[in-house]
Amino acid sequence: MKGVLIASLHAPRTKVLIAVIAAVLGTPPATASGGAVAAPAGPPALQFWAYPTKAYLGRPFDISVAIVDSAQYPQSVVTSGTSATVSLAIEYRSDPAAVLTCANGLSIPTATTGDTAGVATFTGCAFDRVGTYALVATAPNVVSTTMPTPILADAHSASIRVGTAADAPQDTIKVSVSHDGTSPYFTWGQTITVRIAFTVNGANKPFQLQQTTRSMETWVPLANLVTNASGVATYSYRPSVSTHYRAIFAGSPDLAAGTSERKGFLLFSLANQTPTGSTPRVIRRGTSVTFATTVRPLLPELAPARVFFTLYHRVSGTWKAVSWRYVAVDSSGVARMTLKFGARGEWYVRSSAMARWFGDAEAAPAVAWASRPTPIARYSVR
Repeated sequence: MKGVLIASLHAPRTKVLIAVIAAVLGTPPATASGGAVAAPAGPPALQFWAYPTKAYLGRPFDISVAIVDSAQYPQSVVTSGTSATVSLAIEYRSDPAAVLTCANGLSIPTATTGDTAGVATFTGCAFDRVGTYALVATAPNVVSTTMPTPILADAHSASIRVGTAADAPQDTIKVSVSHDGTSPYFTWGQTITVRIAFTVNGANKPFQLQQTTRSMETWVPLANLVTNASGVATYSYRPSVSTHYRAIFAGSPDLAAGTSERKGFLLFSLANQTPTGSTPRVIRRGTSVTFATTVRPLLPELAPARVFFTLYHRVSGTWKAVSWRYVAVDSSGVARMTLKFGARGEWYVRSSAMARWFGDAEAAPAVAWASRPTPIARYSVR
C-alpha cells in the first residue's frame, strides 16, 4: 500500500524534502521506464519506492526511497537534476524501546548514476522488537539544478507490522498430507499422514507440528517431532474433523527460524445406511421399511448431524427422485426413517450426511463435509 503524495510550496529558507510512509508494507510502484528526467513537470518529493510486504525479527530487508515527480501518475523517479541525502527514522512505534537499524546506516545519499539514479537504498534493515511502526524519510540537504524553490511534500501514513522469527515464512519446509485409502477423498475413519520435509540443512531438526482448531482460525500444538537424517518427519493419526497443518521451526545455526506453508484437507463425513442392496428385494404393496443411517464424526458439541434420504422411482425406464426427507441423528449418531411403499413398481432409497460447520457456514470451511451417497436399497413392489 503506497501513501498518497501531497505537495505544497513553502518559503525559500525551508529547504526540506520529506516523505512519510507508515505502512502496511505493500507493493511498490513500478520503476519508471522512460529514462532520465531532465526537468520534472511538478515539484519533486520523496516516496518509499520498494519494501517488503511484512517484516520479521532476524530477517533483514531493504527499503528504497526515491525522489519522484509528484505531478505525474503513475509517478516516475527523478533520475537527474535533483539529488539528496535521505534519512530514515521511526515516526511511530507501538514499543517505545524499539530500534531500527540498517547495514549501510540510516542516512545515505541518493544515487546519481546507473539504474538506481534518484533512489536511496537502505540495505539490511531490521527492527529489534515485535510491534507496529511508521517510518519517515527526510532529505534536509537537497541539491537541485532544475527546481531552485524548496519543496515540502508529505505522504499519508500506514503501518509496518513486525512479527517474530518463528512467524516468518520458511520456504525450505514443505508439508504434505495423505491418507490410507484409495479414494481421492479424505473420509472419517481413515488414517491421515502428515509429511514434513526440510529441503535444506534438514537433518535432525526439532520442530513443532501444529493444527487448526475447529474454527480454522487459531493454531494449537499437535506433536513435537524431529526430522531424520534425510530431513523428513511424518505423523499419522485419525482426525475427526477437517484440519490444516503447519510446522514451526525455532531456528538453528545453519537454518533460519520460520513457519512452513499451510496445508490441510476437507474431511468428508461417513454415512452407512441399512438396509442396502442393488439386487431388488420383492415386497408387497403397503410394506413399511425402516432405514437407518449412521453418521460419523459424531461431534456432540455441535448441532446434531442431518441425513438426507432420497426415494427414487423408475418411470418409463428412467430413475427419478420423487421424494426426500431430512432427518436429524440421535445421540448415537443414527438417523431413522420409515417408508411405506404404497405403489407398485421399481424403487430405491439412498442417503447422505449433510455438511457440518463450526460457527458461521459462510465464514469457514466445513468441520465435516457432506458424505458420499450411500449404496442403494432397491425394491420391487408387487
